[in-house]
Amino acid sequence: MPSSKWILVLCCFAFLTPGTFAQNSELTVFGEGLFLQHGTGGLGARASFEMIPGLDLEGEFAREFHSETFFSAPGQKSYNTGFTVLGGPRLRLPLAHLFATAKGGLLRTTEHPEDPAQAAFPSINLGAAYLGGGTEIGDLVGLRVDAGDMLLFKTGSRRNNLRVTSGVFFRF
Repeated sequence: MPSSKWILVLCCFAFLTPGTFAQNSELTVFGEGLFLQHGTGGLGARASFEMIPGLDLEGEFAREFHSETFFSAPGQKSYNTGFTVLGGPRLRLPLAHLFATAKGGLLRTTEHPEDPAQAAFPSINLGAAYLGGGTEIGDLVGLRVDAGDMLLFKTGSRRNNLRVTSGVFFRF
């Protein structure tokens, strides 16, 4: 009996959002630059599904590369690895393929000391919010570029950081 409840929920979801898998859904593979104190970069993927004309729901995952840390004490060198998970709406504007987006999620980072004999520090989870915008060039396959402010939250403090992504999208 419990599985029939899930089937009912999925059918209602599919009925209430008929445009979810419509023509304007897209997948994007992108490179990311996140300019924290020293800057970091990564590769990621994004999926976008049109909910109503002009409004999409997006989810993305980016893997952060080995980069110099912004948490280390003066005189010490450490390196970060981690990932970012974000999701939220994207509003497509009718002119020049412009869009605005607001997403929430988390940034997980692990600090590794320069000396490999020392153990890595515990991972840190930071709440993240991203407000940005950009443009797409192309129809079924093209280039997407966006930039915005990545807000990181930890124990009541917040950091503002420039985030830029660029990559190839595939619309289906």
